[in-house]
Amino acid sequence: EDAANRYSGTVTSDLDSLAGRYDDIGFVGLSTSISAELDPAGGVDVAPSALAVRLIDIGLPVEHVAADFTIDLENDAVQVDELSAEVLGGALVADPFRYDMATDQNVILLNAKSIQLQLMVDLLGSEGIEMTGAVTGKLPVTMSEDNITIDGGRLQSEPPGGVIRYRSDAGALDTAVPDDSLGLVTRALS
Repeated sequence: EDAANRYSGTVTSDLDSLAGRYDDIGFVGLSTSISAELDPAGGVDVAPSALAVRLIDIGLPVEHVAADFTIDLENDAVQVDELSAEVLGGALVADPFRYDMATDQNVILLNAKSIQLQLMVDLLGSEGIEMTGAVTGKLPVTMSEDNITIDGGRLQSEPPGGVIRYRSDAGALDTAVPDDSLGLVTRALS
């Protein structure tokens, strides 16, 4: 082996307050620091890192995203030990997971806490529905190359419960909605 082509040392990359857009998703305030040791005998070893994003806009605001993760270059994977975000007046916290780039699907279990129902209705712009209360639960999120799906999730009302009130005179519900779950609920209420 040629000693002139051997590298060793530490490489550090610091990102501070980045903003950008990927397709329809925008973000602001992305900050992270990633450090790696280069060793000619052992390869590249990436140290555990942290990531913070002030706001991600995915059609609804996801704020104060924080993650602790380790990049596994050898296996094309990322081990995420902590992931949390604020959304709809509450929080989403993920169970630790491994995101494997080589697999077709990765599953993340999100724990929803104190998600405010009225904020969900406000996003729909539906003046005919009023909701009070919050929900908590578990949402298994499956991520594949083309889709993100939630199948078998469970949400329950937080004490002391809440109220769903539909005002039929408001005329705010469009009965010509698609055949998805939200469309079914909208048609049932109308």
